[in-house]
Amino acid sequence: MQETTIRTLTSHSTYAKGYESRLLNLIMQDPDRFVDTDSRIIKHDGTTTVALLQKDAAQWVIKRYNTKNLWHALRRPFRRSRAENCWQMSKLCAQAKISIPTPIAYIEKRFGPLRGRSYFINEFVQADNLLTHLTKHGAAVAEITEKKVIKLFEALRSAGIVHGDMKATNILVSNKKLFLLDLDACTKSGNQVVFEQGCRKDRARFLQNWENHPDLYQRFRSALCS
Repeated sequence: MQETTIRTLTSHSTYAKGYESRLLNLIMQDPDRFVDTDSRIIKHDGTTTVALLQKDAAQWVIKRYNTKNLWHALRRPFRRSRAENCWQMSKLCAQAKISIPTPIAYIEKRFGPLRGRSYFINEFVQADNLLTHLTKHGAAVAEITEKKVIKLFEALRSAGIVHGDMKATNILVSNKKLFLLDLDACTKSGNQVVFEQGCRKDRARFLQNWENHPDLYQRFRSALCS
């Protein structure tokens, strides 16, 4: 993916070539306006706000990562922002043939070496998440879905990627493909022990999704823990 980076005294932004537009330029200048005023809020909690922007021909998701306080900002100058981590891990996933919503840009607010809020923008994928999909269709799609889930875990392992939050709501099912979301907690470690621990946590977190669905739990447990 070809990209362009813009650095100023107050922000760092990177976007994918092909998305240059007046709309993207306006978002990079004032992302909070588009999150708070021009979009529909999908999710909001103490650390993140997720908004769906539908404007002109664009259907984009903007995820804002909020800085908790000054102490939080002081601890992060030499670490990737979560938005940048999403950007970098999106590229690794794409190289590994793992389907993800197309990344468009990330933005970091800066004050000297201090990082403030950051923002990650990707294309919107209209689809049910995996939990909703299997709850709707049950046994009719369970076997097919199981095979796709196994392939997803195998692809992550082959790429050396630990997702870090393998909730079923972070996997979309669209056109018979699985799309992986929320890459801000993803890691790629050269330490095999750390990597194996991360893989086990990913499997355990994924299985927690199905504790109220015994048949699916057993199916996935047999497939992933054999």
